Amino acid sequence: MLQKHHGLDIDRLKNIDDYATSELFTRAERLALAYADAMSETPVAVTDEQVAELEREFGRPGLIELTYLIGLENQRARVNSALDITDQGFTSGDACRVPQAG
Repeated sequence: MLQKHHGLDIDRLKNIDDYATSELFTRAERLALAYADAMSETPVAVTDEQVAELEREFGRPGLIELTYLIGLENQRARVNSALDITDQGFTSGDACRVPQAG
């Protein structure tokens, strides 16, 4: 919720599922989000071409940082899922839609 008051664009978050074609996201953001999606697939769906494009966009240090952060968030999500940790009710739901365990 704090991010809402520090410049996070809630409308962009509401449209994140359409990031690949949405004008709300920059080219760099679309590349990073596609990479996060590919890293999150099972099995991982990252391609050599994708990595090369990301390295051109962000440089080697940026690619490494992005990869690390996506991996970290994947780890958190898997741990939360394994332990059945779900939405704790700290947000109105306007910014982050958390799928409910079913």
